[in-house]
Amino acid sequence: MTRSKVRLITIIGTLAIAAIIVVQGYWVLQMWNYKEKEFSQTVKVSLYRVAKQLVELNGSVLPNTGIINQMSSNYFVVNVNDKIQADHVEYFLRKEFQKVLINEDFEFGIYDCSNDQVVYGNYIKANAEPIQNFKEKSILPTHEGFTYYFVVFFPNRSTSLIANLMYVFLFSLLLLIALGVFVYSIFVIVKQNELSELQKDFINNMTHEFKTPLASILLASGAISSNPKVKDDSVIQRLTGIIDQQNKRLISHVEKILELAKLEKNKFLLFTEKLDLNNVIREMLPALELRIENVQGVMNINLSNEDIFILADKIHLTNVLDNLIDNAIKYSINNPVIYISSSIQKGKVTLCIEDNGVGMDIVTQKKVFQKFYRHHTGNVHDVKGFGLGLFYVKNICNALNWKLKIESTPAQGTKIFITIPKV
Repeated sequence: MTRSKVRLITIIGTLAIAAIIVVQGYWVLQMWNYKEKEFSQTVKVSLYRVAKQLVELNGSVLPNTGIINQMSSNYFVVNVNDKIQADHVEYFLRKEFQKVLINEDFEFGIYDCSNDQVVYGNYIKANAEPIQNFKEKSILPTHEGFTYYFVVFFPNRSTSLIANLMYVFLFSLLLLIALGVFVYSIFVIVKQNELSELQKDFINNMTHEFKTPLASILLASGAISSNPKVKDDSVIQRLTGIIDQQNKRLISHVEKILELAKLEKNKFLLFTEKLDLNNVIREMLPALELRIENVQGVMNINLSNEDIFILADKIHLTNVLDNLIDNAIKYSINNPVIYISSSIQKGKVTLCIEDNGVGMDIVTQKKVFQKFYRHHTGNVHDVKGFGLGLFYVKNICNALNWKLKIESTPAQGTKIFITIPKV
């Protein structure tokens, strides 16, 4: 992932998180206000019914205005303008609150307006037994000319509201946790991307720095081996041959790493042309046969009888075949047997590389094309490489829109199929 993409994702993610937090906060606030408004309206209706029943019981009428006054979210004043019996108030309050499902503790008090004092008060639990009826008794002294009003207070209203909205708060908490995880993930991605870029720059610089001394070593070994003074010395010739061989191998690895760097950055060039796949394979056979003979192996070739023309970059095609065959040789337990075949089916060209090696399980098959992945080789201890060969093959196939498929069974070998459009 490029830095620009990571930066874009970070910006979009940050904006999305900010928007979600704002929307979630607004939603919670609106829900809180709605519940508060709903509760207030329900209480006011219930208190009006209580007041109406009280005055009807006394044979009087309610004031024209100012009957129900809400002083705060949980405090209400009811002006009856008539004598009030405490038993009556409690009975009607509990009955009306039960009707509308207000299941909360509440306090009520009766005020004497002549001296502005509470003349009666009581605390009613939400789970108290309901009153079946009231008795005609006077607990409060009644005085002609005094105006009474009563108040209702819900002491646990905030706690109750929070409990009712607990699912909202829980959801918001889970959302915030998810957002936190997302932010942390973005942070980790950014850090990993920075480290990955540093790693790539280091590898690229390192490989470029290697090319010059490797070329110098190759020239030097060639000069030594061709020098007349040592030309007939078999020991020196053998040693310079080893230097030359291993040097070329290092150069090959360096070039492969550079090509892979280009692949990852989509900066590599493909020079596609019409090629005969069978001819490309035949051109490679002498070198391939020599390699497999060195490990006491056998190579079987089964190419299609008809010409197979495809669009491909010859260099990359050759590298793909070389990597697949090299991989097949590496993972052979004893004497490798390699099968190379080509065929045409339904206008599609199929290239198959088969070996009798250690094979792979399903889990390994899913990972084998990853960068730097190396298959556990069991008893095969001399497998060398960086784990880049099959990664390179996959990237080239993707770039050319070729389909890559693997079939493998542990201890029985592996088949790799490449499906290519025929031209």
